This record gives sequence, C-alpha cells and structure tokens, in this order.
Amino acid sequence: MEALSTDAGEGYIQFIRELSIKCKKNDLVLSIDNYVPSSYTAFYNRKEQSCFADYIIIMGYDEHYKGSEEAGSVASIDFVKNGIKDTLKKYRQSRRSLHFRSIPDSGQRQQVKIKR
Repeated sequence: MEALSTDAGEGYIQFIRELSIKCKKNDLVLSIDNYVPSSYTAFYNRKEQSCFADYIIIMGYDEHYKGSEEAGSVASIDFVKNGIKDTLKKYRQSRRSLHFRSIPDSGQRQQVKIKR
C-alpha cells in the first residue's frame, strides 16, 4: 500500500497483523515493500512490521517521483546506501529477512544478513 496518510498508520499495522495470521494459517509468505525510511514514512512502523512479515523489502529505486525537483529513473548511490543503513537500524533486533530491491518489478533482490 503506497501513499498512505499518517492517519492510516495504525490501521495499516493492524491490517498487517491480521493478514499475517491468515497467511500463516494458509501456508503463505507475507512480504512487505517499504519506502526507504524517512520522517514522513515513520508511521509505516517498520519495527512492528518486522514482527509479522516474513520478508521486508526496501524500494531502493524510489528516489525520484513525479513531483521531484530532480528527474531520474535511477536512485543515487547515496540514496541506496543510506536507505539500507537506515532500514537496518529499524530492524536490527528482528529475526526477519531484509531484501533490497534495486530495480522496480524486476524481482532482483539483494538479501541483507542482520548481524546480532
């Protein structure tokens, strides 16, 4: 779910909680694609997501958008590095897998091992 309002944050997390129960009962994998962490996406509550999702995927390609001052279809290396670093801070205690998707809809992912 993209472009949620901040008011929808708690409802979104509750949806993820309930969806995870149905997925487990039906032997389905639950993965969640997220923007890279920022102040305006904090309400997505990545830490809580990691309690319920089997996979967390970072949309590392998503630096530029329709309203961006700078055009581009490829994210800068700093955007990518900071996205990974900031995401690891949010999930450090999680037992879940993190994936970084660098190309939209390509299915190519880089798994990040979380050191404890």
